[in-house]
Amino acid sequence: MKQLFILLSLLFFSLLSFGQEKLLYVPTYEDGDTSYWFNWQQEKFEKAGLKKLTETNYALYFRFSTEIYAVDIWTENLSDFYGIVTNFTTSYDPDHNVKNQDREGEFFYCSKTLETSEAKEIYKLFKENEIFDIPPQDSIENWEQGEDGTTYFIEYSNKDLYSFKDYWAPSHYMDKIDEAKRINILTEQLEEKLKFEQMFLEFLDSLPSGTYKAGGIIVTTNSNGNNK
Repeated sequence: MKQLFILLSLLFFSLLSFGQEKLLYVPTYEDGDTSYWFNWQQEKFEKAGLKKLTETNYALYFRFSTEIYAVDIWTENLSDFYGIVTNFTTSYDPDHNVKNQDREGEFFYCSKTLETSEAKEIYKLFKENEIFDIPPQDSIENWEQGEDGTTYFIEYSNKDLYSFKDYWAPSHYMDKIDEAKRINILTEQLEEKLKFEQMFLEFLDSLPSGTYKAGGIIVTTNSNGNNK
């Protein structure tokens, strides 16, 4: 189990930001998975023009993301909330990638601004499900890492602290683990409210005809508005 490889000490460091010390919490495991996810997601967010949460100074800024979308919610006073939803993908050339496995395709993204009322409702969903209180996956008994399934990432930042956590396939553990159930309920609520699947397909339809990645495994073809 991945839990057996968790380091006794987590990567826990600080930097000076906006004139004050901000603690950054990024769990690092012996097999390197979380570090990989952290670097991979941050590279994508930077390309999409999203804020670097390790350096923000809002009263609260959090990001809920997968391999193909990110929901950013922030507030300066814990009263007025703002948010955006961003989709991203890369182009994929099957013939070219067979010969050049490490070559990345062209990166595409699209962001949509949320109404302030929507942003506040999403914040309330996180609070009601006590998402910010959930510990890292590897601290939760019997929650193991798998290969297939969606991994969800939660970043949390305020003036003093930044944290990055990842959770693999909460729907797989929802009947066994309370924390997985809470995250799964949240994902269903967000899907109902924001229509991630529909939004992603519409995003693909807006791109030039071609083949695009939908996550690390699935490949979706866009051809004159028809996705496969």
